[in-house]
Amino acid sequence: MSEENLEIVRRAIAAFNARDNSAWNELTAADIEIHPVPEWPENSVVRGRDDVWDFLIGNETAWEGGDYILTEEAVAGETVLACVERAVAGKESGVPVGDLRFYGVFEVRDRELVRGDYFLSRDQALESAGLSE
Repeated sequence: MSEENLEIVRRAIAAFNARDNSAWNELTAADIEIHPVPEWPENSVVRGRDDVWDFLIGNETAWEGGDYILTEEAVAGETVLACVERAVAGKESGVPVGDLRFYGVFEVRDRELVRGDYFLSRDQALESAGLSE
């Protein structure tokens, strides 16, 4: 089941990269919730498939860049930890900002993403996922 859960996370990120809402919906629970990075201005919990999709798309409005790439992955039962990176530039200015990096701790249940917790710190993500070193 662990490898299957990792594949679900990979496919959900690929669907988001493609802006394929239908594919993303097939991989997420209707009552999915995400907990954004606490240090970000938009850090309130978001619940529900449509609201989560809109939140994620809304966060893209200021940036120009390529796809999100998983650069580190770990699995613990139903939980998947992934380091997600993307090179970004300002959409209006085109000025490169650098690499955006954050860690997602995703919970998969019954072949659906049900929760995502996001962190800037690898150590916080590892602790949240129960994978502390």
